[in-house]
Amino acid sequence: MMALQTDTRDYLASEIVPILVQAIPSSPARDLLATWDYRMEINSPAATIWWSFWQSYLSATFDSYWHSRDVKVARSEVNDALGQDLEAWTLGDQNNSAFKYGGTSNTATDVMRLAFTTAVSTLTKQLGADSSTWTWGKVHQRVIENLAQVTGLNYGPRPDRGDANTPLAAPDFPSSHGPSWRMVVDWGAGTFQAIYPGGQSENPASAWYDDRVNTWFDGKYAAMLTADQAVKSGGAVSWSLQP
Repeated sequence: MMALQTDTRDYLASEIVPILVQAIPSSPARDLLATWDYRMEINSPAATIWWSFWQSYLSATFDSYWHSRDVKVARSEVNDALGQDLEAWTLGDQNNSAFKYGGTSNTATDVMRLAFTTAVSTLTKQLGADSSTWTWGKVHQRVIENLAQVTGLNYGPRPDRGDANTPLAAPDFPSSHGPSWRMVVDWGAGTFQAIYPGGQSENPASAWYDDRVNTWFDGKYAAMLTADQAVKSGGAVSWSLQP
């Protein structure tokens, strides 16, 4: 369960990338994808290449239709639904008419090649010519927002793993939402471990303001007290509030 909650494997990438690497000629960027484990890790340049390609692939497939039909809804608003269509067509209908809006006889392979070239060109301009340095942590960060919603009290931004398609969900740039509370229960032993983002205090002057931040970012857990243990525990510090 811990491995699942912190899993950075992009399932969509695992379906599409094998088809992509067969469609494009050899290059340093293509070779990084060919040996990738589909995990959106901070130090992975392939993760960056994949994400940039997928955005370019959506654009190359649908933008011509959007402009020619003067669609009033921004494409970005329906990218999730369009992505499901694009996934299905790439896997099983590569001659779908949707691929022809950018030209007269395009197939999925043609559009993938165009999108990959665009993605590599964009990343080269943004991050330099050496594709091995295009690590995911350079483009993808996460901000943990404090409960008071005061920007200056947020944790981050800092490079982080995951994307919109991973169990360890981290959509957007920077990512500011996703599954935060992680808990794993051992029903047999009656114990559990958990972690939440942030600290045990919302007071930035407190030593407990950020005491759980690194633990959460690192995908680790802390042992939790049961109700009975909590009642019996004296605690490290006791406060007595008097009227």
